[in-house]
Amino acid sequence: METVRAFIAIELSSAVRQAVNDLQNRLKTVTPPHSVRWSIPQNIHLTLHFLGDIDQNQVRPVAAEMAVAAKQHPPFELLLGGLGCFPSMRRPRVLWVGLLERSEV
Repeated sequence: METVRAFIAIELSSAVRQAVNDLQNRLKTVTPPHSVRWSIPQNIHLTLHFLGDIDQNQVRPVAAEMAVAAKQHPPFELLLGGLGCFPSMRRPRVLWVGLLERSEV
């Protein structure tokens, strides 16, 4: 059985990906060299759920179900805000940008 690392995500607009890329470029100047693996703008996305390693044959059925679910909901806007990392601030491996509720703006 061949597996792939999979997650369910929302693709972001090019303007949002560019803004996050600009933020990455600023953060590169204050993080230890080689401590973070930076994403290229085309790979920046909003992860909704991490599936882990799944059988490669499950990818198309999962994608088809997600397409059906997505068609049942109208487009929506997200507000980006907040910044963090894991596993810790002393050892950042993954940096994330959070979401704000409209009441926080």
